[in-house]
Amino acid sequence: MKKIAIMLMVMAITGWGITQLIAEETGSSTDNNGKKQEIGKSDNKDGVQNGKSNQGEDKKIRPERRMPRRRRISPQMKEEILKKYDKDGDGKLNEQEMAQLKADREKRRAEFIKKYDRDGDGKLSAEEREAARNDIQQMKQKHARISEQMLKKYDKDGDGKLNEQERAQLKTGREKRQAEFIKKYDRDSDAKLSAEEREAIRQEMKKRRGNVRQGLIKRYDKDGDGKLNEAEMTQLNADREARRVEILNRFDKDSDGKLNEQERAKARKFVEERRKQRREEEKNKHSKDGQEQDKKQGTGPDANK
Repeated sequence: MKKIAIMLMVMAITGWGITQLIAEETGSSTDNNGKKQEIGKSDNKDGVQNGKSNQGEDKKIRPERRMPRRRRISPQMKEEILKKYDKDGDGKLNEQEMAQLKADREKRRAEFIKKYDRDGDGKLSAEEREAARNDIQQMKQKHARISEQMLKKYDKDGDGKLNEQERAQLKTGREKRQAEFIKKYDRDSDAKLSAEEREAIRQEMKKRRGNVRQGLIKRYDKDGDGKLNEAEMTQLNADREARRVEILNRFDKDSDGKLNEQERAKARKFVEERRKQRREEEKNKHSKDGQEQDKKQGTGPDANK
């Protein structure tokens, strides 16, 4: 469903309509009243029919307006849309299903504008659109990396794509992770995530990202400007690559250049223990710094000694 989210974000920027996009796939469109029309047929409003004017032979025929080219939906994207919205399973979207798709699109569009509308005027300026495009590009790159990782993990025959059996293994692994995730955050134990539980997850993830970002800035921001410049980012990436190589060398017992499930599990445990140790060290350091500060100010428990 992440691909659908990206597509809806793109449409929020460009103003493309999902209805029109899907209509292009089926060869039909709708007018403003929701009435189906065959694409390419004229309603004769301009008084022109079959290249002739109804107003007489001397009247010049208006040149046909060029409609902007719209991006076609890939078969995979069409399949995902139908999987999500085709409730009756007839392989197409009826009026009610299309209405639900439109409602979701408008909701996402409103959320999208709210996210990037820095000046609060209810629309996106050129600068705001550019910021949104940059975020979408980064999201696409992230998804490309994830796809590459999934291919590397599940492509057992090494043909560069996933066959039916490999896709089944991927799906099983994904469902297992999803079940573990729901079990972790399902406070009312109804085997699904409510709106409140999802919001709690979002807030927790946001907090985590903020903590990670602050930790990276604290560690790599050498000039103290509150952000990472190109040189600082290069150092961060170099350290990440060094840690990746370290983990691979430590846990790649079969020396195949990648981690299998068992090796990956041991690596995760090692990384988690190391993070926990670092958090404890950071906590002790803050506690020690606080005690020293109290002594200097004469406000700590040892101030009267």
